[in-house]
Amino acid sequence: MAVEVETRGQLQEFLGLIARRRWQVILPAALVLSLGVFFAVVVPKRYVVKTQVELRPVAVSVSPKEAANAQFQIKSRERVKKVTQALENREYLALTPSEQEDWLGDVQDDVKVTIAQSTNQATSFVNIEYSNVSVDWAVEFLRALRNDWIADVIERDRRKVADEVLRLSTQRLRAERQYQKEEQDLTEVLRLHGLSATQPVPGADAARSEDPVFERLRRNEVLLEETRSEIDEKSVLLAELEKRLEDLPARLEFEEAVGAAVSNAAEIAELDRRIVELRVRQEGLKPANSRYKQIQEEIRGLEAQRGALTRTVARAELLQRSQPNPAIPPLKNRIDALAAELRVAESRRARLVGEIDEDQRRVAELQGVYREVRERKESIARHAASLAAAEASYQAKLRESELLSSPLSNPFEITQEVATPSKPTEPNPLLIVSFSLVLGIGLGLGLAMAGEYSRNCFRTMADVGRVMAIPVLGTVQRIVTRREARLAAARRVSVAAASVVLVGAILFVTWAWANDAKYLSQDLRDAIEGLRARLK
Repeated sequence: MAVEVETRGQLQEFLGLIARRRWQVILPAALVLSLGVFFAVVVPKRYVVKTQVELRPVAVSVSPKEAANAQFQIKSRERVKKVTQALENREYLALTPSEQEDWLGDVQDDVKVTIAQSTNQATSFVNIEYSNVSVDWAVEFLRALRNDWIADVIERDRRKVADEVLRLSTQRLRAERQYQKEEQDLTEVLRLHGLSATQPVPGADAARSEDPVFERLRRNEVLLEETRSEIDEKSVLLAELEKRLEDLPARLEFEEAVGAAVSNAAEIAELDRRIVELRVRQEGLKPANSRYKQIQEEIRGLEAQRGALTRTVARAELLQRSQPNPAIPPLKNRIDALAAELRVAESRRARLVGEIDEDQRRVAELQGVYREVRERKESIARHAASLAAAEASYQAKLRESELLSSPLSNPFEITQEVATPSKPTEPNPLLIVSFSLVLGIGLGLGLAMAGEYSRNCFRTMADVGRVMAIPVLGTVQRIVTRREARLAAARRVSVAAASVVLVGAILFVTWAWANDAKYLSQDLRDAIEGLRARLK
């Protein structure tokens, strides 16, 4: 059985299909392309403006955490609202409150903040971008937004330091008042008890370490002990002298030689004189003293010599005679003088006992006073230290506040100023036109393929040959009458004309909008503006 061999490939068949339905491809492509051109011209062009701020760490200002918080601080709703109201944006002011909130939300979305760290991680770079269809508004808004953030951070630091200065000033005044009150209370205590303001507290680290009362009490106690010892010694000595006076004879008996014998009265008198002298020297010594014992031995030797001379008998005649004892008068004088000294010592002892009793009472009274004085002085020292610390902190914070007011403390430096872009950044018109051309061609091809393959019939002789068991000898073309040919031509012309008019109208509107919108009606301009508002 003979079968016709198919000589046309799928590519040739596809190209043939496009050739047959080329207007179905061209017209949708032209229409979509014109719409793409219109959209590329009419769609609002967004201008992206940028600025960059360097944030340096300054000792008295912001810390690096400000850079981490910048993204949230710059884009905050309240800051965007404040800047917008300050700039009196007409579009924003013309909206209702709910629409204003939506408008602010769109502005927040259009603001982009990125943070870049330097290599040493000490300096941060804050990059701020804002896109809007109005280049003037974008530039003005971004500059105001950046400046408001910088001013807000600096002002926040200044307010913080100012609050610290006020707090430290109040703390310093409170410490000064407490210090003055403690000094006044201490002065009053000293005045009430008659103490000198320059007198240090007993035991304190000062040149005068004790109170005069304490010193007088200590001195009188030492004098009282010495006086008692003196009285005891003088009493013992007085008793010995009185006993010695009782033992001495009132008159001394002696024998005087008469005739050729030699008298020894002169020697005896000399011995008596020496004995008296030794006894006088012995009076100032205690019996336990070695010197006292030595003198006592000498006295005994002289008395022995005197006794031997008295018993000497000369060959001549001896006469018995007597005379007053010469040792009695000096001994009585010594006893009287010692009794007078004893009375003086007893009087001094009585006076010292009275003074000691008075001083002890005063000391007992001053113990509590000095304890209170010491506690108050310690409290004054603590308050003085607190006052000095408060004064130092206040002065340091005051210098910090003054430094914050100087340009040297500004941690911000604008490394990229807001500049007006020469052309819009988005959308890209060439990309829109290219995309619309591809979309139009694809739509035309789709319509052509749908129109070709949507009918369930044989379209070509090859379709018949593929399903017929016998060979196809030929085809008979459809007979088209003149009337049908005229109707088909008229239909094609009308469709082409309508398409050209539509495409031309779109292109004219696009040209008029781009060059001079006065060529367009007010309703059409309003419609285009409404479309642009929805596309913003």
